[in-house]
Amino acid sequence: MSGINSLNKLLFYIIMFIFFIVLFFVYDNTLENIFLLLSFIGFINILEQRKILRSKKNIFLLICVVLITYILSLTFLFTQKYDMKIVSLNTYRRNEDKAVLLVVEGESPIYIPSKAITNVLLNESFLSKISMPFQLYNIKNSYHMIGKSEYKRNVQKLVAKLKEELPEEYYVNIAYLKDTEYVEEKIIDSVTKGYYKIIIVPIILSEGSQFTGLKKRIEKLRLYNYNVQIRWTEPLWNSEYLAISYLNKISNKVDAKKIKDTGIVLIGQGESNKSNSIKSIKQQIMFSKKVKTYLVEELGLDESKIKIAWFDKLKPDYVQVVKEVLEYGVGEVLCVYLKPTATNIENNIIANKIKQKIDFPEGIKIKVIDGFCNDDNIIKEIRNRIRLADMKVWN
Repeated sequence: MSGINSLNKLLFYIIMFIFFIVLFFVYDNTLENIFLLLSFIGFINILEQRKILRSKKNIFLLICVVLITYILSLTFLFTQKYDMKIVSLNTYRRNEDKAVLLVVEGESPIYIPSKAITNVLLNESFLSKISMPFQLYNIKNSYHMIGKSEYKRNVQKLVAKLKEELPEEYYVNIAYLKDTEYVEEKIIDSVTKGYYKIIIVPIILSEGSQFTGLKKRIEKLRLYNYNVQIRWTEPLWNSEYLAISYLNKISNKVDAKKIKDTGIVLIGQGESNKSNSIKSIKQQIMFSKKVKTYLVEELGLDESKIKIAWFDKLKPDYVQVVKEVLEYGVGEVLCVYLKPTATNIENNIIANKIKQKIDFPEGIKIKVIDGFCNDDNIIKEIRNRIRLADMKVWN
């Protein structure tokens, strides 16, 4: 009887440890400390009861309890997601002006667990959802590194400039894939205000998972049931203006006296190396080569010292490529993430990973250039694409 009681105690402490350690990974501030303490209490008691685990039967039971508890913990987290503010559609009002919705990735100014959970559920694969606590732990730590994100401020500058370039007949607004107001919220808000002609402008480089994911999210709204017409602008991979934006970013950071002594690493976003991602990968490569050509022709940089790398999922990664560039004996290396809506966290990840994994010779400088674009060139590109989309006949 005492053996059964001891086993029950052990199982209770295992459940306690797993559940609260998962919550510790996800939450921050006071809750983070409370959950860490509770999981530590569970862990200490597991160690005290560990003798019970000697039998194979008990070990099998332990594995089952761990898996079930982890699944239940995930289920609990799913209920803690952000509740989108989507009101019932009222289509009685009709506004003949067009709504223009710029869609960018988005990054909350501070770490908010409910938003972070929602972002995984909306944007990630099934396997990524299973590992959600570990992903959110990394995101939480990234926020600890950067403090407060200035992402929204950069986006607001972009929108303000675009409004100056477009006539008043366009109702220009911003929506986010990973922050409030989410794209679903903003579209429904536009429809309730009477806009039934909406131009979606994704600030996305290629026709990859982010672009297709956005289309699926909008399709789920079933706007055709409310006679809402949607026009799309294309991804920016073939944009000359965007390439010039990156040329200018790099030009502003290059020492004109050391042009031949400078190495450049152009970092693409990357995609899973699957057949349905090949088109996106090719588009990203073509854009990187376009920027590279500008750097050689306009700045006179040595072509052999300009390399293309990937941020994630593909090889070669940027750390490996920076090492290759250093072999050319350069005095300075500039890294730029070719993603027009690059987040503060992504730029910080690039900088930290390079510093941690590469021992730079004395005197060698490394600069990570913010890939976010909100200059006049990208404004011209967005303006032209909106006008082109609006030229098509509306029903």
